[in-house]
Amino acid sequence: MSTAPVLNNQLLGCLSISEGTCRDSIRIPGMELLAHSKGSDDGRWRLELLGTPRTIVLSGSSPQHNASTYIWGTVAHPDIQMSEIPTWAAQIVAEQRYERLKELLGYFVIVVEEPAKRRLSFVSDILGVRPLFYRLENKRLIFGSDAWLLQHTGLTSGEINWDSVSSWILQGCNYTDKALFTDLRRLDAGSVVIFEEGRQQVIPYVRFRVSDRMLSPQEAAEGIHAIMKPVCKALYSQHRKLNIALSGGYDSRYCLAMALEANAGIDKVTTVSFTREEGQIAAEVASVLGIQLETLPVKGSTWDIYDSVYNFTPDGFPITKFVTDCVAQRRSNTRRGTNYPRPNRAFLGHLCVQTKHRGGRVSYQTHLATDPSSSTQGPLDHRWKVS
Repeated sequence: MSTAPVLNNQLLGCLSISEGTCRDSIRIPGMELLAHSKGSDDGRWRLELLGTPRTIVLSGSSPQHNASTYIWGTVAHPDIQMSEIPTWAAQIVAEQRYERLKELLGYFVIVVEEPAKRRLSFVSDILGVRPLFYRLENKRLIFGSDAWLLQHTGLTSGEINWDSVSSWILQGCNYTDKALFTDLRRLDAGSVVIFEEGRQQVIPYVRFRVSDRMLSPQEAAEGIHAIMKPVCKALYSQHRKLNIALSGGYDSRYCLAMALEANAGIDKVTTVSFTREEGQIAAEVASVLGIQLETLPVKGSTWDIYDSVYNFTPDGFPITKFVTDCVAQRRSNTRRGTNYPRPNRAFLGHLCVQTKHRGGRVSYQTHLATDPSSSTQGPLDHRWKVS
């Protein structure tokens, strides 16, 4: 039995085309069966999805197509209720009208199975933000949301992908299509990956066009806002209550402004008071907008607010934690169905210094590399500025 820790909101799955079940070979404390297919008549097709206690999978089906859908992640559609999206996705994928998938908003992975056709399809979100890795082996397809989780369960060979390691060392990010382990491939962004009769096919449902025309900062800002407005409205409408992390900086103020314009149900906003100035800005914004502000104080080093300094990206590489992680940690006891995600993103410009104190306590100090400000920040900041 593996002693690997169980992470929050993780997904494992297996498609077996033999008489055995995948769950017989997966042993992880805390993982539970979320969904499974009825299988084919000959007993040689069985799909199983396993997850952690807080993993939420939306499901639906299209009986006329004999297709079932499972959606992991946050998904929305401008004109379709969230509860109806799984059935809609089953119909679209079964009829192979893949171009309509670009109507979906959010970050998600969709699994559509058609046992009668012995076909399994994965749909990634348009930018490939929600991670999923897969590998084909004898008579089964293994897939999961985290490379180390798959490795700890013995579902990878463990062989290191040195191309991805080289990319991480040189660029601070893995730009390959595989994970840390060479037999785990990541879903392509904005694509449908189809497994049928032992064959694999990747079909993009969106293609981006590149223009050689340079936009002015004002044009870029207006373009970004035109995209963000309907997206935020659709996504915010899926949640009864929101807790928005508010630093007082541009990104969080813009996010809050969009939520207010969409009449979203904002429970409160939370700020991490690294400096007195940041805390004052966040307090002023919340006061002007009439929203309850929760302040998490920082005593001593910035790094002391985390339970550990590093976490791992889904593809298996260490990364320094982002500030919103400590906000999400304080929501770890929320019940299933409440959306307080733990972000897997961070600044890569940290120089981290470890200090050991008397009594064994360890703290960390950091110097954050300065990033050049975006040329689009001015026009957008002016639009949502609180005076």
